[in-house]
Amino acid sequence: MDLAAAAGRLSIVKWLHTNRTEGCTTAAMDHAAANGHLEVVKWLHFNRAEGCTTSAIDDAVAKCFVEGPVGDETSEARVNSASFATPVDERRFEIIQFLHSNRTEGCTSAAMTNAVGNGNLMLLQWLHFNTRARCTKHDMDKAAAMGRLDIVQWLHENCREGCTTAAMDGAAAAGYLGVVQWLHENRKEGCTTEAIDEAAANGELEVVKWLCENREEGCTPDAIEEAAQNGDLPMVKILHNVNRDRLVINRGEHAMFILELLGECDVDIARNSEQVAVLADANALREAAATGQLHIVQWLAHKVLNVDTMRAMCEAFISANFDVVLYLHGQLPQNYYPGDRMIKPLWAQARILNSGRVTKEMLVWLSENYPCPTAEDMQAAIPQFQFPLRVQLLSG
Repeated sequence: MDLAAAAGRLSIVKWLHTNRTEGCTTAAMDHAAANGHLEVVKWLHFNRAEGCTTSAIDDAVAKCFVEGPVGDETSEARVNSASFATPVDERRFEIIQFLHSNRTEGCTSAAMTNAVGNGNLMLLQWLHFNTRARCTKHDMDKAAAMGRLDIVQWLHENCREGCTTAAMDGAAAAGYLGVVQWLHENRKEGCTTEAIDEAAANGELEVVKWLCENREEGCTPDAIEEAAQNGDLPMVKILHNVNRDRLVINRGEHAMFILELLGECDVDIARNSEQVAVLADANALREAAATGQLHIVQWLAHKVLNVDTMRAMCEAFISANFDVVLYLHGQLPQNYYPGDRMIKPLWAQARILNSGRVTKEMLVWLSENYPCPTAEDMQAAIPQFQFPLRVQLLSG
């Protein structure tokens, strides 16, 4: 009977009620309500004694919306209002009203959360004024991340639960500048570095600009690295120049350890903010080189140490981005040699020739400009070739 009720098969429910003795459970009315079967809910209420649980209203609210596009989410709307009304499913709303008037189980905060998640401000208001259910602080977080400024404002004015930093973080990540600005002006929770980090990763340039100018949380090196990997040069430029001191704080001792480990400088030098910021730029350069983002590489290359340029060139070579390789090679001093510690692993990666990514032309170029210390090392890296390597490659 539970299954028949959930499917809205009232005739089967009645037959089982008359001809069988097994009966049903509270799941019958719970699922009938959630699935929008009003007549089944009414029949079970008047003819059976099992009743329902709070899940009946909670789950009915979760599905109480009309599917399909309900607005034009233009970039202008996202910046200014970010408000898109979600039509209420009248059939399920009638079920909710029936259960509220005829049953005593009520609902829980999940109903309010479900109404927010569906963007149903009208239903949210009805639940607030007609039931004992209350919101949680995460409901405003969710509304903000959805860009529903109207719901955020209503919760702010009518509920005491407030929100967390996830509200502004989520709105920023999704590009809802209007919501970010409203939270900044009307709430005290603020945001975290996730706001810029996620907005940068998602290409939300205007949001990142505004946060950099109006908030103090800053970002982590992840922001510029993600922007570089995405090939987002305007974003990289902004992140390169803002909140450099914050970048140091967020890197912290970890950055100093990395710098010392790489042998680029000692701990005292690493404590200089410019030195730590260079590390972030170097990471971004390697990401851009590995993904073939030449325009990003061109902008970052002159901001890092020679050793970082060489590392980026190695990443580009391994990824077969030869145009990036040639550009970075041209940025290095004449006769610059980074040492065997970097060259040997690069030659070891030449095994990728077997997959067709690294061409013979690239290997010839590598042998001419960055030869391996010994022929044995080169032979070990590419055993299918005999030496002299250049002659073998050209004859192939």
